[in-house]
Amino acid sequence: MVGVAFVVVALDWGRQETALRERAYPIPQPECSSDAECAEKALQVQAREAATAEAALEVAVFQLALSLAGVIAVGFTIFYAHRAWKEAERSADAAHESLQDARDDAVAQAARFSEELEIARQTANAALRQVAVAEDTAQKELRAYVTAVEASIGWGPNHHPLITLRCVNTGRTPATRMYIGGFCYLADSITDVGAAQRPKYRFGKWSAVGAGSEEKAIAVIEGIEAITKTAVSASRLLVIEGSIKYVDIFDEVFESEFAFFCMRAEPPESQMAIVPGDRPTFRHLGKAN
Repeated sequence: MVGVAFVVVALDWGRQETALRERAYPIPQPECSSDAECAEKALQVQAREAATAEAALEVAVFQLALSLAGVIAVGFTIFYAHRAWKEAERSADAAHESLQDARDDAVAQAARFSEELEIARQTANAALRQVAVAEDTAQKELRAYVTAVEASIGWGPNHHPLITLRCVNTGRTPATRMYIGGFCYLADSITDVGAAQRPKYRFGKWSAVGAGSEEKAIAVIEGIEAITKTAVSASRLLVIEGSIKYVDIFDEVFESEFAFFCMRAEPPESQMAIVPGDRPTFRHLGKAN
């Protein structure tokens, strides 16, 4: 149908062009001497016009063929362009699906890696806790344990009392440094022991105490200079309280408290009794300076 329409349009265009040319360039009338000669010349003119019209028709048909070829080429171009677009669309969809799959795989791998990392972290923390527990257990088994188990009171050259403590290390390693300090006061009865306000007192440095051994040390006791034989010999009790601070081989500081009392001090030396009750021992104070 499209080709027929093009042919009709081409023929009409040819007729219009012919009419325009005839009006613009009129065909000269043949000069003749007789009717027969005029008729022959007119026939020749018509034959030339027919040949011209036929040539114009051929040109129009050729132009129509070119136009049809262009239309067909455009159609093929559109067809293959549409196929290419569809193929590109399918490729884009496939690429999107591949990208989505890759993203899902990456997310899954990241989740698995995070889980494995968390498991590794928990395992490492558990191992560190086990190491810390083992280290703490080893330190507890090996460290020094120093306490004052006995005390005695004697009298020096200036008639001042001297307090001697017997310090025992029941641990498996030595205490590298030891410091002893305390204070004293007079009490009317054993029930008054511990009621006195605890003052700030000095510490005197003493030698190390070996593992499983003991050491006798003269304690630095605040206020002991004011105590006389008469005061101790009376009915009042002499009470000493204090603590031992020591450093173990792990450079940790511990403290053990002590409390002893005496009713009568007979020269040259008298044993003191342990004040009943529990007192903190082996209290951890932290790292040594």
